[in-house]
Amino acid sequence: MNYEDYFEKTNISDTSISYRWNLNKVPKGCDQIVLLAKLIQRFRDEDKDVRLRPDKRKRAKGLIVVFINEKPPLQ
Repeated sequence: MNYEDYFEKTNISDTSISYRWNLNKVPKGCDQIVLLAKLIQRFRDEDKDVRLRPDKRKRAKGLIVVFINEKPPLQ
């Protein structure tokens, strides 16, 4: 299973991306958890800042939106 088939990618800015579930392709049970874990792990391996928030769309009750941000450089 490839997580890119199940999420909609949105570029928020040059340094921020969000991934929301495609509501027509949300898997059931454990598959949903595995896909979410793959998405999060990919960007953590690239040393990105990963944030999770509840999806506010009416049909997306109980689903999560993943926000990926570049980590600010240390000063």
